[in-house]
Amino acid sequence: MIADVNFRTIVNKKTIIVTSAGALVGCAIILICWSSFRLYRVVKVGIPEAYAAWTTADLIIDHMQAHGGEWPTGWELLNQAAVERLENGRALRCEAGRLPELVSVNWEFDPKVWIPTASLVTSFKLRVVTRRDGTEFRTVWHGAEPNEMISDFLLTGKRKQ
Repeated sequence: MIADVNFRTIVNKKTIIVTSAGALVGCAIILICWSSFRLYRVVKVGIPEAYAAWTTADLIIDHMQAHGGEWPTGWELLNQAAVERLENGRALRCEAGRLPELVSVNWEFDPKVWIPTASLVTSFKLRVVTRRDGTEFRTVWHGAEPNEMISDFLLTGKRKQ
């Protein structure tokens, strides 16, 4: 009977150890898969979107500088700004042809209406360049958030970078 109790105790301890080890391995696998997915999303989605957002803001500002502060009305005008930028020896961080796949622009925005409002209500955040689904960019380069770049340009008349 004593041997039977010891055998049950050993079996119970082994079961607990095996179950715990299995749970730990399962948690580790889930953590590795989740981390891998997050890294994949940053590399395949976040970084290309960040470069596209930065390029879009650069091209909008280029267009506005070349056309007396007029807001561009479509991708065709940004494509022209991209060609001029390349002809002047300035780089694009993302191919102009890929921008519509990655970025959405509010072509109806009117800077002349926004500027007085922005100076009265400093907390009003400009949001004219977004992800394709209309949400904010999850990944942006420091100093290259497109709406901040455009807002700074509209309020100061100077390019931040």
